[in-house]
Order: sequence, then C-alpha cells, then structure tokens
Amino acid sequence: MSKFSFLVKEIHSIVTLKLRKYIIFSLKNEDRIFLYFIHRKRPTKGLLYGHGFLGEIHGLLQDPSIDCLECQLGPHIMGGVSYEENGEIIENNMSVEECNEILTELKKELIISNDMVQLF
Repeated sequence: MSKFSFLVKEIHSIVTLKLRKYIIFSLKNEDRIFLYFIHRKRPTKGLLYGHGFLGEIHGLLQDPSIDCLECQLGPHIMGGVSYEENGEIIENNMSVEECNEILTELKKELIISNDMVQLF
C-alpha cells in the first residue's frame, strides 16, 4: 500500500516548445503547481513544483524566444525530481517514490497521450 495519496485536480496545459513537451497540472488538496517535462531527443525529464508556477509559466509562454520553461523557472522551483542526460537522478524536496506516484496518477488522467509520461 502506498504511503502517498494523490489525485489530479486539473491539467492546466500541455505544451510543446521546440524539443520539449510539458504538462502543467495541479493535485487535489494541494496548492502546488506541477510541471512535468520530457525532452524528445535526449533522455532528460523532470517533475518540478512550485507556488505561483501557473502565472510564471503563462508569462513565459508569451515569449517566443523561450525554448526551456524549466530553465527560466529557477527561483520559483521549490522541489522535484529530474533525470539528467548523464543518467543521474536529482531529488529536491521530493523522493523518486513520491514523484512516480504523482506521475502514475497523471498518466491515468491523460488517457490518450499517457505514453508521454515516463516514470523514473
């Protein structure tokens, strides 16, 4: 039995910027906004969270020169898990186990494009 209990509240947006795909979503009973990303040609991916992400991301999406949302969100990131190109997994205020539970719930909500979400 899982020690976590997550349910997706809302998928706010699914966006493609150059070689990255993003899903911006929130969970029920949480005030954090989550950003899942995956690079289409490299093995990099991540699940990040922060407060105020939605407004920041919306603003960044208005700038056509932005090709990497997570690169621009640095000071707003409160935690997450990322898989780097060198094979390293970085955990920051979130375990891989918690991350995978959230991503499993996200996959259930996506139905059609759930192959876009890969667990760690």
